[in-house]
Amino acid sequence: MLREVKVPEDVWPRRNDWKGQIVAVMVKRGEQVEEGDVVAEIEIEKAVLRVESPFRGKVKDVKVIEGETVGPGDLIAVVDVD
Repeated sequence: MLREVKVPEDVWPRRNDWKGQIVAVMVKRGEQVEEGDVVAEIEIEKAVLRVESPFRGKVKDVKVIEGETVGPGDLIAVVDVD
């Protein structure tokens, strides 16, 4: 089953209009990820948000690149769960 890894929407309570820049993509297509593995890092207002995979499986597609601007709910990767 394919599952999506997205930018968390609850980074700042009561604020979902923020944007950040992808500073690192930690996975590649075809790689295995475990629950809790860091998939990407996003720089937001002098802080770095580490986006973790909420499940384990094989990365089917990576939807972002370094330097890209993203916001809450944006798709980072697609994982085929075990």
